[in-house]
Amino acid sequence: SPPPTVDPTQAADQLANMSPDQLRQQAAHMRSLDPASIRRMYPQLAGMSDAQIQQAAAQMELMANNPALLQRATQQMKDMTPEQLQQQ
Repeated sequence: SPPPTVDPTQAADQLANMSPDQLRQQAAHMRSLDPASIRRMYPQLAGMSDAQIQQAAAQMELMANNPALLQRATQQMKDMTPEQLQQQ
């Protein structure tokens, strides 16, 4: 079955509401699991490759260390369609 549709605004708001510590914890959590487990636990990530999952964890760490980057990323997400967000 296809992965569930992700609402870009909801995803952006969720990201924007995370503290730097929460972003770091989420990145560490993603790195501690194998990609197949992450895809099972987070259906919205089911369509991502192993490399994309690792990249997402790295981006979370970057955003945790750079609030301006976090703000820019959340704005970009809000401007995307669900299909565009799914392809990221």
